[in-house]
Amino acid sequence: MPIYNNAEFINVIHPEPSNWEKDIFDIPFIKKEELNISSIGTNIFLINPNNVSKNDHDKNRKIVHSFLYDETLEREYKHPLKFIKKVSGYYGVASLDFSMHPGMNNWSIIQAIGKSRWFGRFLQSYGIKVYPTVGWVDEDTYDICFAGLKDGSTFFISTLGVNNKACKQAFLKGLYELRRRFPHSKQICVGQKIEGVPDDICIISYKETFGGKNQLSQRNQVRLFNWNGTIAKEVD
Repeated sequence: MPIYNNAEFINVIHPEPSNWEKDIFDIPFIKKEELNISSIGTNIFLINPNNVSKNDHDKNRKIVHSFLYDETLEREYKHPLKFIKKVSGYYGVASLDFSMHPGMNNWSIIQAIGKSRWFGRFLQSYGIKVYPTVGWVDEDTYDICFAGLKDGSTFFISTLGVNNKACKQAFLKGLYELRRRFPHSKQICVGQKIEGVPDDICIISYKETFGGKNQLSQRNQVRLFNWNGTIAKEVD
């Protein structure tokens, strides 16, 4: 076995300390983090990794989501310590959203979920707030796709790519199952609202996550209403 320095060992081996709680297939649990989702879109905003910046003066009010191409996500996964430096100071991070689709082998789905949960748990070990990103394929994959989750957590989901009847039905079926298994959890959905999505889910348009260096500058109009229709408080 080659001799690695600490960073190389983490990048290559992706170690799992013995004190990490594990689910099926040795998938690590992401610890539950508190989040008031009524503040999303008014006092807390979303941003994607391509737009984070060390010069972002409002980073402490932004959560970094991961609804990007797998090529970008793989780069972050392979260099977790660099990613930690990249998102340092941001309010929180949603775990990586690796693609899954009908026809994938179960081992590929296990790998996608395992990498996402490991990355999230690793970031938590460095003091970063992490919210699980949850996706699914069909009912045969629920046990795998919902592994490593804690009831009472805030989950990030997405309707991106859910653009036909079959996909919408599969999305809604999985969403209802997610809420059944984790009844005390909340969901933040990036994308467009589709018929059948419960009203208590926070919907954020994908275009609202391209905040650049200063999403809260005067060039951006602050929302007049929260996602749930209540009047928004003025942003400082």
